[in-house]
Amino acid sequence: MKNILLIGETDNINSTTIEIKTAFEKLGYNVTSFNFRSISKKFSILNSKDRLLDFFLKKLNKIGFSFLYYNLLGRYKMTKELLKYKFDNYDFVLFTKCEFINPKIFKIIKKYTPVYYYFFDSMSEISNYQLYNHFNYSSKSFVVSKIMSEVLSSHKKINKFIFYCPQGIDIKKWKINNNFSKIYDVVFIGSRNTYRDKYINYLKKNGIEIICYGLGYRNGEVYNEDLNEIYQKSKIALNFTRDQISFSIRVYQIISSGCFVLSSKSEELNRIFNKGKHFDDFDSPKECLKKIKFYLESENTRNSIVINSYNEVIKTFNWEKILKVFDDKK
Repeated sequence: MKNILLIGETDNINSTTIEIKTAFEKLGYNVTSFNFRSISKKFSILNSKDRLLDFFLKKLNKIGFSFLYYNLLGRYKMTKELLKYKFDNYDFVLFTKCEFINPKIFKIIKKYTPVYYYFFDSMSEISNYQLYNHFNYSSKSFVVSKIMSEVLSSHKKINKFIFYCPQGIDIKKWKINNNFSKIYDVVFIGSRNTYRDKYINYLKKNGIEIICYGLGYRNGEVYNEDLNEIYQKSKIALNFTRDQISFSIRVYQIISSGCFVLSSKSEELNRIFNKGKHFDDFDSPKECLKKIKFYLESENTRNSIVINSYNEVIKTFNWEKILKVFDDKK
């Protein structure tokens, strides 16, 4: 049996890393977890002040003063705990984002076993946390966007090719339930901001019933089975991308729950799926309203797209299939 050391958040029930761990185990790996965030918090003595100090340290890190960022808030002791592991006992060590961890640690671990870095977030997070050397110092690095892979592979601060490895879903967890009726016309689940409010308020003013969950909304945040159920009961789910070159894992979760995706424009989304066959998009509040009305009235068209997109996600974007890529990159 192959052994992996997985650096991520498998003790947070809302973390995608749990699904990654489960998929590796189904593929026959023995997975050891190192939960860097909770271990850092355990060793931090500041508790409630952590967030403000972390904001200040992140600003210092961004302009090149990284020593304090990597060594305060329990991170120094967390790193010491990580370095206690016997890395030559593992076939590889997989880091997921891990912005708290000094990339110099990658060089130490690489003396014993390959180090893979798997980055889930947007390009802005790379610059915000100065993650360039996380890519440079790993044995292999992976990002969830094809376009981001191309951009980073030619980036002046990165000196190696960056591989594409999409995110996925656990097909036993994210599923269709035909026993539920589609009781919600439109749903949006995500963090609240001014840009999204512009669209949502416009839709409401024009008679669209839309329910919202997430940070900043009255209904609060929702995850896992509860999130799956909301999508199962919804006709249309709105998706707002952070940028043009990536999109959230929520797109796969919406589709595998049997819900129709209507998204803001995304070049990456158009590369991965076929517009009109797997999803549709909009470029303004007015266009969004027009398409919502069309797809609410055109149930057969909407359902056909739901079936097409569901079959594509189940076939191509399930974790067990995706994670086999790590066998091929040694």
